[in-house]
Amino acid sequence: MGGITEAHGQMTTMNPFIANPGTGNLLGALQFARQLGHEGFERTDWGLVLPRFGFAYSVHPTTVVRGGFGINTQAPVGGPEFNAQYESHPSAAGFSGSIQVSPTTNPQPYSDMAVTTLSTPYPSYPNPLPNYDPTQSNGQAPPTYIRPDGSRVTYYENYNLGIQQALGRQTIFELNYVGNVGKRIYANGLDQLNQLPVSDLQRYGDALLDPLSLHPGIPIPYAGFSTNNTVQQALLRFPQYQGGSIY
Repeated sequence: MGGITEAHGQMTTMNPFIANPGTGNLLGALQFARQLGHEGFERTDWGLVLPRFGFAYSVHPTTVVRGGFGINTQAPVGGPEFNAQYESHPSAAGFSGSIQVSPTTNPQPYSDMAVTTLSTPYPSYPNPLPNYDPTQSNGQAPPTYIRPDGSRVTYYENYNLGIQQALGRQTIFELNYVGNVGKRIYANGLDQLNQLPVSDLQRYGDALLDPLSLHPGIPIPYAGFSTNNTVQQALLRFPQYQGGSIY
């Protein structure tokens, strides 16, 4: 099964395993599919084999044993990439920009005047695209981390075994076992890359919400990190980002 791709490679991820030059090379920086020469970040899962077989054997003219085994996948539309929790498509940060024309950016003499007219050309985007700056999301919520093995969907192994016995000419006794095992089940809620360990919650308690400036004993994670940020932000695995999740 193939992973999520974009025809022109306009897809961006936060890779937690590469250095961020804006934070003194702490891990966690943006990575761009097109810059890598790829259309996406997920590898094709060539190992997705879905066998199904069954058997029926007549042990005796009045006794039959039946069984079967099969593997079924969760449809991609039900996977984490397309889950209702992730209704938005993967990030295209660095490949797009926006221009706001408002009374603030284009003030007019009177408040009821239009901020632009047909005779006034709409301003062009001033920055070059694509923007491959790996630090451009520092201080913000980063794009979701797209794992290289993210195309490995959930699957279920299904088993059944049964015996059927004729009791006379009009009665049948039947006993069956049916079971299934789920593999690669997506654990919703365990996808927060920047979640503090419980030990920090116990150690710092309410102080996690204090400005870092009130706790000089806690080191600044990197040069330029504002002490107006909370203690919690300073202790995160990726203190340069506000949050962070994973596909």
